[in-house]
Amino acid sequence: MLTFRLFGFQVSVQPFFWIIMALIGINITRGLENEFMGIALWVTVVFISVLWHELGHAFAFRRYRIGSDIVLHGFGGYAIPHQQPPRLSRGQDMIVSAAGPLFQLAIGLPLLWLNHHGLLGQFAAGKPYAGFVLWSLMTVNVWWPLFNLLPIFPLDGGRIAHALFGPRNERTALWISFACALAVAIWSLQMSYGFMGFMFGMMAWNNWCRLTGRPESPF
Repeated sequence: MLTFRLFGFQVSVQPFFWIIMALIGINITRGLENEFMGIALWVTVVFISVLWHELGHAFAFRRYRIGSDIVLHGFGGYAIPHQQPPRLSRGQDMIVSAAGPLFQLAIGLPLLWLNHHGLLGQFAAGKPYAGFVLWSLMTVNVWWPLFNLLPIFPLDGGRIAHALFGPRNERTALWISFACALAVAIWSLQMSYGFMGFMFGMMAWNNWCRLTGRPESPF
């Protein structure tokens, strides 16, 4: 397992992270002249983007004087606070949860704007790998954080919804989470996004388990 320190945070990258992201990259890089190079570039972009996302959470924790470690795993990553549970108000909890997606959107939205005005295409003309890297950066840092902000637990949007509803209305947040996860899973399968369908299907199942008091499935 790769481990290092960055900005004072301990970062661990599990082997499963590289495997899953490479498998996703196999489908995305079809058609490139050198697919192996494309997969390597895709995994690098995802690694930087997911790490940047988790740094957003970690810096937000630090803002409230809570240390944290970062772990990247096969389904993304998380920042683990040293205080368990972290002593945060509901508002602070929402800010910490939103920080990760907002960090990513700070990269993705400017790229989306440049792409909308044709500037990315102009820059990447005759540079297929540069174009692929910019497209990957835009995709990972726009669509991934937007999906992450859906009110589905344990995504950041689900954590924001839990903090917003509060402990007394936790079941309401869980019902919303279950319904949204199930809807996204069905849509993903209809669009032939098998991995995405599996992920959101597992989230729907685990939210159902929480609602019915059953043990959740690890994934």
